[in-house]
Amino acid sequence: MEQIIAELVVYGLLWLLVIGIFAFTASTLIRTYWTSRKQTQLLLHQLEVKKHLVPYQLQAAERLVLLVERIRPEGLVNRMAVGESTAAGLQLAMLAQIRMEMEHNLAQQVYVQAHAWQAVVAARDEVLGIIHQAAAITPPNEPAIHFSRNLFQALQQQPLAACDQAIQSLRNEIQQLQHA
Repeated sequence: MEQIIAELVVYGLLWLLVIGIFAFTASTLIRTYWTSRKQTQLLLHQLEVKKHLVPYQLQAAERLVLLVERIRPEGLVNRMAVGESTAAGLQLAMLAQIRMEMEHNLAQQVYVQAHAWQAVVAARDEVLGIIHQAAAITPPNEPAIHFSRNLFQALQQQPLAACDQAIQSLRNEIQQLQHA
């Protein structure tokens, strides 16, 4: 009788071991399945977000390139009425135009990487510096043509490297978006 009880205990323990192994294996498989499913859903969600976000990012980079080109002093002078204006008037008009361009495109920084936006801000600051440099050597009541001449001379001495760097940074951003 003791032998039967011992055999029942051994078989019972073996069955418990088999059931334990089965339960452990089943729970591991279920956990792996749900983890994999969550990762798949997350990847699908990220792809969906990316599909909708990339066009906005491309448009933002394009608009910021246009912004940098529009705030270059050569373009500003060409778009301003230089004829009858004074040096101070042209300077103020250029500063107002730069401010307006920046305000109009301020929201684009949300869609580009921080370094690209910082490059755009650096380009703006560089242009403002050149304008102030030309204004410092031009009497305010002089004709605007004198201010523009001093501005172009300052540009020849100090090319706008930050503008070129900003555009290159934005080009790199666009290339990254196209290859992502």
